Amino acid sequence: MLSKFQTKADVVHDEILNKISNKQYKAGEKIVLRQLAKELNVSEIPVRDALNRLEGEGYLTHTANKSFLVCPLDINDLTNFFQVKGVLEGFAAKLSVDYLSEEDLKHLVEINDEMRIAFKENNTKNYSELNTKFHMFMYHSIPNTELINLLQQLGKRWSITKRVFDVAPIRVEQSIIDHEKIIELVKNKDRDGVEFCVREHKFAAGKAMIEQITIEQANTQE
Repeated sequence: MLSKFQTKADVVHDEILNKISNKQYKAGEKIVLRQLAKELNVSEIPVRDALNRLEGEGYLTHTANKSFLVCPLDINDLTNFFQVKGVLEGFAAKLSVDYLSEEDLKHLVEINDEMRIAFKENNTKNYSELNTKFHMFMYHSIPNTELINLLQQLGKRWSITKRVFDVAPIRVEQSIIDHEKIIELVKNKDRDGVEFCVREHKFAAGKAMIEQITIEQANTQE
């Protein structure tokens, strides 16, 4: 079902990206436009638009016979992503200290508790959604809408990084502990501490994911 602001191409784009994120489409796997349109019960036009968009985003590469191949994750691109995301989210968290109410902090605690349950139940989808919800709720009341838009765009562009639950479960458990520390720093109005903690939180998540993906790619080549 389409949301108010989604086109068919948007829906197809998200469907393909989810399958790449969930490893249903593996690196090097061929995606054929006509076949995919048939599977999704849509015309070829939105499928072509979605595939071209994913190619521009670096997830697919176009072959000579009009099909597409799933690209392996680029470690340099992922490194750059986590560096940028860490800096931006750290700054957003610093700004949020002046705008988060006691009720907001209680809500963050509730979200983090739900994340702990999702982790114990090995519920990848729910955990990922709650993690995004935790961070975006932290920033929801800051007046810098441009910063919020940038973070939302980064999250959508790199939704592939939600795989961190699969590839680095130890880091995921630590993330929940990090969230508790972040909430405490906000309570204490420690702006610099919050910025540092959130930045390092993102850097550590990126490092864990990149290390594991590097191992995966090395094993695949053997």
